[in-house]
Amino acid sequence: MEEVKKKRIGYFDALRVVAAIAVITIHVAAIKWIDLDIGSPAWEIANIFDSGMRWAVPIFVMISGALLLNPEKEFSVRKFYKKNILRIIIAFAIWSAIYVVYDFVVRRQSLSFLDVLTIFIKGEYYMWFLYMLIGLYLITPILRLITKNRNLMQYFLILGIGISFVLPGASTLANVIATTTGAEVAKHLHTAISAVVGSMSFNFISGYVVYYVLGYYLHSTYIKRDVRIMIYIYGIIALIMTILLTRNMSIAIGAKISMFGEPTAWVLALSVAVFIFFKYHGEKIGCSRITQSLSSASFGIYLIHILVMDLVLRIDYIERMSFGVQAYFLVVGLTFGLSYVAIWLAKKIPVVKEIAC
Repeated sequence: MEEVKKKRIGYFDALRVVAAIAVITIHVAAIKWIDLDIGSPAWEIANIFDSGMRWAVPIFVMISGALLLNPEKEFSVRKFYKKNILRIIIAFAIWSAIYVVYDFVVRRQSLSFLDVLTIFIKGEYYMWFLYMLIGLYLITPILRLITKNRNLMQYFLILGIGISFVLPGASTLANVIATTTGAEVAKHLHTAISAVVGSMSFNFISGYVVYYVLGYYLHSTYIKRDVRIMIYIYGIIALIMTILLTRNMSIAIGAKISMFGEPTAWVLALSVAVFIFFKYHGEKIGCSRITQSLSSASFGIYLIHILVMDLVLRIDYIERMSFGVQAYFLVVGLTFGLSYVAIWLAKKIPVVKEIAC
């Protein structure tokens, strides 16, 4: 969600559009995933959509990394902070204020001054992404030193994937086996791995930092066709795992347990597969004017979509309809389309274009 450059990379534009649609799908499905009964047909559909689209945020982070961590591009810390971090802070403040007003006017929430202040500082629930993005931007000068050295970057990624994804993934799988089968070995393995990972101070090599560096690595590395095919196979397996792990754990425990967090090995595999697929097959799609227009509005769409989605879900017809697959196409399509139109119009206003979308 970085500022779009004059020299466009087609597959990045295509990725931004599909990732924006995926984010909206996640947020629509999450509402139903939380509200519906576990195991009901509508909940199963919500789980498929919610679990299956979890590559969306990692894709945005990977695009940012691919563009901002290129050590060959000229870089000024002062200009970078002013152009990127300041823009994010201003956008956050404006949209957070908009959502506070929306809470009063539409959601009719009764809030004290301290409530308003807390909500304004925290932002709407999806705005954590902007805080995370600021954190990545703050350490970008350090990460560019890592991406400058190919061997060091590869070491960083191997270490980061192992510590932040593989070991926690093994622990989670052991927990799933222990919970669903009662196997004592799996239970002790989960406890042991969790203790080891929890005792190591690897905060710098966290999930989203790995995605950030990985974006540049994948963008700048040629991947052979047979390797790509294996990546796609792993991605499909990861997609199935993400859906089934969440479903089976929730049913086994009798409570809704999400297994689709972005810092998991299966979401990582799925995200890499999507990124690589578009790198080698999405360039033509991204070069179309329609895709570029939608891509240019992706940051604004991300900021406004919760407000639009909430209004769409309040439509009487949609409130009363059964939430099957068709409902998702309708709600997500309306939310994406109306969000795009709103941002397209907003971009016609110079001041708004610069500070809010």
